[in-house]
Amino acid sequence: MPIRFGIAAVVAFALGFAFWHGSRETSAPATAPSASPAASPDEPTLDAEYVELAMGDVPRGTVVRRSMKLRNRADSPVTVRVDRTSCGCTSADVSPKTVGPGAATELSVVFDVQDRTGEIKGDISLISNVPISGQATAPSVHLTHVSMRGTIDATRGVVPRVLKLPPVWRGESGRSEPIKLELHADDTFVFQAIRWKDELPWIDIDLPGAVANSRAEALEASVLVNSHRAPSDLCDYLAELFIEGQLNGEPVGFKVGVHGEIKDSIGAEPRVLLWNRAARSETRRATLTSRWNRNVVVDDTNASDSEGVTWSVLENGTEHPIIEFQLRDPESNQVLRDRLTIRARDEEAGEFTVLVRIIAM
Repeated sequence: MPIRFGIAAVVAFALGFAFWHGSRETSAPATAPSASPAASPDEPTLDAEYVELAMGDVPRGTVVRRSMKLRNRADSPVTVRVDRTSCGCTSADVSPKTVGPGAATELSVVFDVQDRTGEIKGDISLISNVPISGQATAPSVHLTHVSMRGTIDATRGVVPRVLKLPPVWRGESGRSEPIKLELHADDTFVFQAIRWKDELPWIDIDLPGAVANSRAEALEASVLVNSHRAPSDLCDYLAELFIEGQLNGEPVGFKVGVHGEIKDSIGAEPRVLLWNRAARSETRRATLTSRWNRNVVVDDTNASDSEGVTWSVLENGTEHPIIEFQLRDPESNQVLRDRLTIRARDEEAGEFTVLVRIIAM
């Protein structure tokens, strides 16, 4: 029995070897399944102009702009878009977004330094898509990473970073307040423009012409509020001012925050009434005061366009008349933002308009 079993085993092994040997001669070698399609010969490759985007040594509180070329080295067109940047302080865009074979697109980067100090380290990821040749499938996707490096120099910048203007009475002009650009002696700054992020026609900027049109190591400007040009309902304002130019041959914008207040000759305190709707009904008071400390007479008020707001005047005709507001829930779940216009007059200076806001949550 053991001999018979051994002969059978030898025969089975010989037959198996012969079958395996024949299959080697007639079949291609097996390959492991791939998680992604094989690369097409016309897939694009984005070739960056620089290994990294050099931001340089930039002053504090600036907005820095840099750019570089990305070239399509493939034989097919490619569409390019910015996927993400490493922080909210950096924005980027490419133009054009469709790049032909051998052509280039420009990557534009804007970095807002704000109050940061130390090193600049960031990355930008771009996605390029191209249809796979001869296949009606989704385009192949390629990632390109661009790093940016630099240093923030806290010894250079604009002073002050936030310009707090003194209160101005409506109908009058405030005093001029200076801002100064502080640079190193070996810096070269070529001024180009001063602009507002949002237009503020009631604020004038005075910039000496000799500085505005020449190279300078320091630039001084002054800001002046002309409240008679401001909207009648404007009380507080917060804006951003940019001084733009070329610093040592690179584009830069120095950012200045501007904050101020326009006061009415007859003002209300408080000017904003906050109403907690959970209470359903509340009483709020606002006191009127003349800038000349004279008696004030309340003539009228368009109490509100919203339901549930009524008013009455206490101690009218005194130096500090009080307007009492009754706030009742108008059975609406929407946030109420209302503005009350009060007509009041000073005994000698005449009639003024006083605004009070109501915000109910």
